[in-house]
Amino acid sequence: MNDTTGNREVGMVAVLRRLLIGIILLQGATAWGQQPNNAPCNGNGNGHPEHWYYQTVWDDILPSGKPNPVIVITMSNYFHSKLVMRAQDSKRFELFRLARPESLFKSLDDLGATCRLPLNPLEAVKLLDVHWETVEISSSQFDRLHRDFTAALTAYVADSQRRYGTVLVEGGIMILHGTEYDISYDNDGYEHIAVEVNDGTDLSGRAFPLSNWAHEFMAFSEESFQKGR
Repeated sequence: MNDTTGNREVGMVAVLRRLLIGIILLQGATAWGQQPNNAPCNGNGNGHPEHWYYQTVWDDILPSGKPNPVIVITMSNYFHSKLVMRAQDSKRFELFRLARPESLFKSLDDLGATCRLPLNPLEAVKLLDVHWETVEISSSQFDRLHRDFTAALTAYVADSQRRYGTVLVEGGIMILHGTEYDISYDNDGYEHIAVEVNDGTDLSGRAFPLSNWAHEFMAFSEESFQKGR
């Protein structure tokens, strides 16, 4: 067998090998495409959004408002509750409470299961049926909650320095199955603050400062909406 015949045979083997691999891949893709409940959607292997997707959607669920408010305090417990207190100006103060937040989580799951979620989670917010309860509050009520928040935040930051030496020597603490609140603050471009608050006490039994404020805010909210009905 001369070199020309050998090269031709090697080339035919390579072509047949590529063809066989192509057939196998095509059969696999066809079989996968026949499983709508397991088909990958938007890069997610099981057709459901991943945690970062849920979190981005949750963070972007906010009441609309124009002009933009000058002070906004938002407190949320991941897909369980969300409260927003804001000042539109020096005379108008509002309190918002997200209605049926758990249903929004299920809606995302349903959209994911049927491959209808957009790649951009911010676009997914537009597909959700979001409703807010709202009530106007007085300037004195807003002022009190704002003042209590900044005082609790100051104590929260001071605790980090107070615990400095102890944490270096003894380490920190781990809170299992505790409630956490995400609190954000914005005052029209000056300060933007975002903190994650554990609801509970430290090892000495002392309540975390912002935990107390979170309970104050929730109690005020419940009372305000009860009166507004």
